[in-house]
Amino acid sequence: MGPLVVPGHYKLRLTVDGKVLPMGGVEVLPDPRVKRSPQDYAEQYQTQLSVLADINKITAAVDRLRSLKKQVATRNELLKDVAKART
Repeated sequence: MGPLVVPGHYKLRLTVDGKVLPMGGVEVLPDPRVKRSPQDYAEQYQTQLSVLADINKITAAVDRLRSLKKQVATRNELLKDVAKART
């Protein structure tokens, strides 16, 4: 998914070695070929934020599952010689 940018005025800044340098501003204009109202852009932006939040939740769940898989593998390796731990 591309960046979450809607038409409007944005301030630019550049960070170099921890120092923030103001760079001015920019105006993002709507594509004249696409007829959308400000409400359409707002709805599209909210939808993009919702999808991004869902992707972040899925990514976190996958990370947790990978961690659990590693923990189980480590546990199994540590207990491989313990008869009571075998299933």
